[in-house]
Amino acid sequence: MLKTAGKGTFGTVLECVDSKYDAIVAVKAVRSVSRYLDAALVEVEILSRIRDLDPERKSLCVRLLKSFKAVHRGREHEFLVFERLGMSLYDFVKKNDYRGFPLEQVRSISRQVLSAIACRIGVWRRN
Repeated sequence: MLKTAGKGTFGTVLECVDSKYDAIVAVKAVRSVSRYLDAALVEVEILSRIRDLDPERKSLCVRLLKSFKAVHRGREHEFLVFERLGMSLYDFVKKNDYRGFPLEQVRSISRQVLSAIACRIGVWRRN
């Protein structure tokens, strides 16, 4: 583990080194609360399907690399391992004193969201 990348209601995101591939990854450690664990399993299912149906990585969706369960202090937690990306939009806005985004950034974010939606629709229509 390199550092804590973020904390939320669900648990904590850690920046870690994947020693097998010598890469920095983001590990989402989900708290051992049944509704959070259930939501994590749904997240794994959706992101696994997107990953499997988008081998060329055109969807612009975050890449789930793997997931696993582990017991810590007698409680089972779910861990989701992602490619490491930049700061979340929320963290960016917070760091920017909630001032919002310049128009060019809104355009860029909008293009990315629309691209992800378009790819998702195209991928799902083929199956």
